[in-house]
Amino acid sequence: MNEAVSSLAVWKEDIVRISESVSEGTWKTPAEAGKWSIGEVVGHILYWDLYLIQEGLPSILNTQSISFPDHDEYNAKSIMYIEGKSKTEIVNEALRQRDALLSDLSGLSEEKWENPISINGVTADEDSMPYTLKSLMLEFAEHDRHHVNQLLKIGAGL
Repeated sequence: MNEAVSSLAVWKEDIVRISESVSEGTWKTPAEAGKWSIGEVVGHILYWDLYLIQEGLPSILNTQSISFPDHDEYNAKSIMYIEGKSKTEIVNEALRQRDALLSDLSGLSEEKWENPISINGVTADEDSMPYTLKSLMLEFAEHDRHHVNQLLKIGAGL
């Protein structure tokens, strides 16, 4: 398994551990006013996985480019997407979508992982390193880790 796939797979273990450790009430309650709840954070990750599966990855494989939607608007849609769903429903869908993403990624050749891509029209990071599918997926894994750390704080340091 390549580094990006294994890094993305960690999210599944984290979300199961976190969800099993908190009540439905804690799951739905923001830690602070104006912040997301645990469930909303998981919904946010789930919804970005859907984007990658349905639009992002196909675009990269067909055109060597990806254009992300406005983050604020897309994040707002992620909250609406999970509205009215239980903790179990959200976790199960998050796990299914991450499995689907991992499956799509696992079948790719090393060449696909290393081919240069553009992200919103930009071909390299601030260090002039070319973007690749691998670097993008590692960024998503880092984003997952950032949110897991937030969730651990909300869940009283699980």
